[in-house]
Amino acid sequence: MRFNRYKGKIILQALLLALTPLLLVLSIDNEGYIFTHTLLILIWAFQIWWLIRSVDIGNRSLMNFLKAFSLDDRTQSFAEKHDDPMVSELFGEFDRLISMYQRAKIQEEQKSLFVKNIVSHVDIGLMSTDHEGRVKSVNKSLQELLGIGEFSHISRLEDISNELPKKLWKMPSGSNDMIRFSTQGKMKLIIVRRADFELGEESIRLFSFQDIKNEMEEKEMEAWQQLIRVQAHEIMNSTSPITILSGTLLDSVEQNDKKLNPEDIEDLKSGLKVINKRSQGLTNFMTAYRDLTDVPAIDIQSVSINQMTENISYLLKYADFAQYKSIQFEIPEKLAYDLDEELIEQLLINLIKNACQADADHILVKACLNDKRLTISIRDNGSGIPEDKLEEIFIPFFTTKDSGSGIGLSLGRQIMRLHKGRLDVFSKEGEYSEFKMVF
Repeated sequence: MRFNRYKGKIILQALLLALTPLLLVLSIDNEGYIFTHTLLILIWAFQIWWLIRSVDIGNRSLMNFLKAFSLDDRTQSFAEKHDDPMVSELFGEFDRLISMYQRAKIQEEQKSLFVKNIVSHVDIGLMSTDHEGRVKSVNKSLQELLGIGEFSHISRLEDISNELPKKLWKMPSGSNDMIRFSTQGKMKLIIVRRADFELGEESIRLFSFQDIKNEMEEKEMEAWQQLIRVQAHEIMNSTSPITILSGTLLDSVEQNDKKLNPEDIEDLKSGLKVINKRSQGLTNFMTAYRDLTDVPAIDIQSVSINQMTENISYLLKYADFAQYKSIQFEIPEKLAYDLDEELIEQLLINLIKNACQADADHILVKACLNDKRLTISIRDNGSGIPEDKLEEIFIPFFTTKDSGSGIGLSLGRQIMRLHKGRLDVFSKEGEYSEFKMVF
């Protein structure tokens, strides 16, 4: 409504501005109207001044408003009253917009301060740089982890390790790497992750540093303790019967030194058979232990996944454990990946064999490429794995089979680690099990 009044006012001023010179022209020939001519000229001049002033008020106000934004001037105010209601309303809108901008600016500063406080308090070291290696920010955790103070360029990390800046710079975005170095007389084992992103027109590289040495030592100690417990259990299971039986047989022979009756001879034979069986079991255990610790070096080559699984499918036709099982392969025709074909074939056959022995009728083997990473999954509809056993199955020599060695899955994880990947398991007891090889 006020805008319509303002527009009508401008139109009226324009009409009067056009009418005044017209009246002046009509009365110019009459010399008796000198006063009238002078008055019309003054009125015309006033009308021009008034129109210019009306337009100029808006222009100056708009210019001041834009300057307040560009200079981030939070003291600028347009709250003063004006004779023109339209101009007063415009000033009010200017003040409202500036107030909204100021609130948004304060909220952004609060968010920025909040993020800075989080970054300064996290235990993970953080560093961001531009595309030329100039450091944009670094938190206290990283300074403590590396044992250095403030620094302005990534090249400063050469003081810790000559190769460290080069390694960081060569890392692809979204990747992670494990780095070892010594600082302040202590060995560090660091997981470094890198992420690249655009901030406005600037390319930013964000690096995170996490010291995992203590966690690795704890896990290593747990693994050794578990391995020693398993070894002690297996060895005692074999040596205890051997010790008891050999002592019993020795007593029997000593008591009947001169002559053994047929019954004693049969007992002696039975005892020696048990000793031989347990000795063979102990030998098999140590052979399995040797196989677990003697993983061959990998031979990485570009391998057709489709051709590899076709070879496995052909072998399974003649495998006793795969008889009467529905084993389906869903592999993209032209899928290829760099891996050790012999080791991965061995692992796949072992996983399929496990699925067959889990009372599964149907087994599905799938392969796909996600973000240039190969994933091979083996899913069955068998009896599943109890939730409390999902991690135990990867412990060396742990097995639920009567004739199993318990090294297949632990060896499988070692093979995947050699490929810088992982072997994961998902299962619901009584419904399914799925193993995923993620490279």
